[in-house]
This record gives sequence, structure tokens and C-alpha cells, in this order.
Amino acid sequence: MMFTQVYFHRTRRAYDKHLVGVMRTLLAESGGLFPPPSDIEKLEYYIKWDDWRVFGHLADGKGGVDGKAILGRSHDRCVFETPERPENDDLHFLENIRKRLGDNVSFVDQTEKSWYAPGDTDIWINPRSSRGKTEKLSKLSPVVRGLKEVNQSRIYVPERLRQKCQQIVDQEEAKRESKG
Repeated sequence: MMFTQVYFHRTRRAYDKHLVGVMRTLLAESGGLFPPPSDIEKLEYYIKWDDWRVFGHLADGKGGVDGKAILGRSHDRCVFETPERPENDDLHFLENIRKRLGDNVSFVDQTEKSWYAPGDTDIWINPRSSRGKTEKLSKLSPVVRGLKEVNQSRIYVPERLRQKCQQIVDQEEAKRESKG
């Protein structure tokens, strides 16, 4: 649950995207990439790229459009998302929405994450009733067995286009419901 509720939270993911854009912009101004830490001088240069340095650049108006979005809290907004475990119909609808929004789409965020990975990484349990025999947690636990993989997608648009795009999404959802 931590994954979808915290790590894949829609607002956090938008800021992740903006932060990547900020770092690309800032690094482009200083050579394009972090140098490989092949010697102490390059390692020290890398270590200097901490939060304070990045925040300082943002405060100085650097970081491009993504920096402005972070500072102004005008991050890209999610206007549509599939269920955590979408059906084929949901994925087709996602594609339809993406096409309808066209160039207004900032990015489509997708995750494919399993809550628990059985197999080679499965946890082995030695239950008291087993007389020393170990079993895989995925075999013993109905809760773990019932966990399904998350395959959620979201469509984001610039904050300034949010209302217009949300109306398009709402219209398409109304059409979908009337057919269904």
C-alpha cells in the first residue's frame, strides 16, 4: 500500500518529473552531466550538488520552466488515471483520452509494480506446525497470495490547462458511461 499511497502519489510524481527537468536544465548549464566519480575532485563536485545548492539555483530563478513550476506550485496536474489493475477497456480508454488531449499532455506516468515478488525472492517461513519444514510465504499466506500487481497509468497536463482538459476528460467519461 505504501507504493500507491506514497511513492506513486499523483502530486509527488508530478514534482518528480519537474525536479528531473530542473536537474537537466541546471546540469546543462554546467556541462550536461555529473562527472563519473573516478577521482576525489569529481566526487567532491558531485557531493556539492545537494538540496541546498539546487534550492539556491531555484531561488535565483534558474531551473527553467520546471523550476518556475516548482517555485510557483503550478505543477502538472493529473486529469485522468486508470484503476490500479486496469482492464483492456480501461487501457483503450486511456489511449483515447491521451489522443483527445493531444499536445496538451505534459506526460503519461505509468507504474508496473508488484506488491510482493514470489519466486526466487520469496520469503521462506518455518511455521511451528511444520516440524522444521520451511514453506514459501506466498504459499502459506492467503493475504500475500491475494496481492495483485499494480499497473496504473495517469495523464498529466500543465496546471494552466487543467480545467479545459478536465472538461474533455469528463465529456469522454460521460460518453463511456452512456455506452456501458
